[in-house]
Amino acid sequence: MRTIFYIIQQSKSFFLILLIAVLFVPSATAAFKYLHEGMKLPTIESIDIRTGETVSSESVLKDNNMIIIVFWSTWSRRSLEELKALKEICLMYPNDRFKIIAVNVEGQKISPVTKDTILRLSEEMELPFPVIIDHNLEIFYQFGVIAVPSTAITDTTGVIRFGPAGFSLTTHDLIIDSIDVLLGKKELADTTMIMKKGYIPKIKASRYYNLALNLNNKRMYERALSNVAIAVENDSLFPVPYSLMGEIYKALQENEKALANYKKAVELDSTFVAAWSGIGEVYYANKQIDSAMTATNRALSLDEFFTPALLNLALCYSALGDSGNALANLKIAQELNQRDPKPYFYLGQIYLESSDTVDALQSYMTALEILFPAP
Repeated sequence: MRTIFYIIQQSKSFFLILLIAVLFVPSATAAFKYLHEGMKLPTIESIDIRTGETVSSESVLKDNNMIIIVFWSTWSRRSLEELKALKEICLMYPNDRFKIIAVNVEGQKISPVTKDTILRLSEEMELPFPVIIDHNLEIFYQFGVIAVPSTAITDTTGVIRFGPAGFSLTTHDLIIDSIDVLLGKKELADTTMIMKKGYIPKIKASRYYNLALNLNNKRMYERALSNVAIAVENDSLFPVPYSLMGEIYKALQENEKALANYKKAVELDSTFVAAWSGIGEVYYANKQIDSAMTATNRALSLDEFFTPALLNLALCYSALGDSGNALANLKIAQELNQRDPKPYFYLGQIYLESSDTVDALQSYMTALEILFPAP
């Protein structure tokens, strides 16, 4: 412990560079950063851990059912609360046309012990819907999940209509309202929710956007930009590719281009949470803290659980010398996704700035343990 502490004190810049190098690569950790209402649900196919049967989103849609996907983990208390709530909702709608798929996002690698824990919890809760394990977090990154739990609700054509991040009593009520609206049991005007039909992109634009997203996740930025440009060329009203271009240019530290593309995304859709959050991140990088706070708070007014915005807000508060609010927002982000090392990294920074070297050390070590888990 003293040796590590000495390294932090004497070679702090090297230690932080190591963390930054592995932390700040673009990741689809978006409820969803790169999926938007109006876009088609990506295909999901895996094995139910209890029955061994194949679970396929395509099969559900072929039977004219809407789909509810919930991303959960055993380490998230709110995940277990949502699973219990969805079980109760199933009992409320025993014969209606919707199916639930619970996707466990425990971690990149699942040990036999962890798999047994997931199976045991699923059986103890007597969940009336299939549970699949997201090995290597492939589905997690494909969706761009930004908090655990997160939920995606589609209509019977597989188009995403509602995607809340996190879970609370309010989320519970909104899920029920969305089911009622999509099943035709309630008019949208009779609910307190805002359900967007969303912009349905042209097929070719959607195809090239997905290619660009995959290339971006592999950090093949130039090829990603070429493909996302084709997406925009084929459908200039599709807001999501502009936000992705913002992400890529931000990763390349071309902040002016990033800002222009994020602004184009919110011009096309003023409720685009990820784009507002991206605007805030670029303003923060440019040391325009007031503008960063405004854009970030706009993102959080649209989705209070959007973790990238919570992290950016914490950085803004820290830059203003308000460590109390900075720590409060980091702890919320930490609770929403306990396997994200970034909140711990930022906590370490704030603790170090306030000369709290013990907590700084613990936070940095936790970030490293998440990044490099023991085999």
